[in-house]
Amino acid sequence: MKTNLTFPPALGRILPSRVLPGLTLLLTLLLGLLAQAARAQFPAVPSQTRFVCDAPGNQFGVQAFADGAGGAYTVWTDKRGGNNSGPGTALYAQRVNAAGVPQLAAGGVRLFQTSGKEIWGMKAVAWQGGLLVAWVQGAYSIGGDTIRCQFYSAAGVPQWARPTVVAYRTPPTVVYVTQYGLNIFPTSTGATITYNVSLVGGGNDRLGFNQVDAAGALRFANNQNQLPLPSANSL
Repeated sequence: MKTNLTFPPALGRILPSRVLPGLTLLLTLLLGLLAQAARAQFPAVPSQTRFVCDAPGNQFGVQAFADGAGGAYTVWTDKRGGNNSGPGTALYAQRVNAAGVPQLAAGGVRLFQTSGKEIWGMKAVAWQGGLLVAWVQGAYSIGGDTIRCQFYSAAGVPQWARPTVVAYRTPPTVVYVTQYGLNIFPTSTGATITYNVSLVGGGNDRLGFNQVDAAGALRFANNQNQLPLPSANSL
């Protein structure tokens, strides 16, 4: 925005004419700096870094996306409770506003955790004014046995009574359901969730998908929809 400065006649009589141009430039620069400060979103000084999470343990698989209100959600896999032991791997989330200020509890809000279970993969998207999260869960060092999803409010509060089981392994035919190809595609009535189906014998992986409505109800039976892939883990 261009700003023009003018001075009243009285000021012109008080200040020498050679001073007015310099004063005009000084005031213009000052107004520009004030405008920049009003638009600043994050600290420019490294020592003022705002942590999304600085909890102990390992945090990884970070995903960040707009919240639709000028801020952003960040969701990640978290092992602050122990590495392959203890209460199990967890999912955490944080929300920041347009100024980068965390809106939830320091270190994030725990979304999900099950004792003795690993989170092999996760996908999150903004959805219905909150966020929809899908993850692959299974025993440590084994692999994925279920794919679950849950709808959370903007504050990280579960909106369904329990996570919806999108798919699960059915030995001996379906050995694993895995994180390869795990994705969420929101629709006007719910969401489509894709994942990888690992069949017995290897080399026969397929792309599976199911749909959930706004209440978390599934549309199709377990692993009903499978599309062949050109090679194993080719997603």
